[in-house]
Amino acid sequence: YNTKKPVSYPFTAVAQDEVMVDSSVARTVTLPTTPTIGQRVKVDDFGNNSGIANITVCRNGSNIDSVASDFTINANGVWVEFIYVDSTVGWRTNT
Repeated sequence: YNTKKPVSYPFTAVAQDEVMVDSSVARTVTLPTTPTIGQRVKVDDFGNNSGIANITVCRNGSNIDSVASDFTINANGVWVEFIYVDSTVGWRTNT
């Protein structure tokens, strides 16, 4: 992974990014627009605050776990890896 700790949001990830979120306010991370099979993005609640300051992961047109909805990280200290599978499943989550 290419580890990145964004200083401005919303932040758009690229393939192989590990996005380290350290914030006391809600933040948004957007997945890549045109993913290909096997691409990965990891979003990490580095600051242990997402229980009160949720991290929204925008799907950017692709499904997440076969659902056309954004994903919310809402528990402290959680990281989620998003792996692109295909156009039906979209991004599969792995925690």
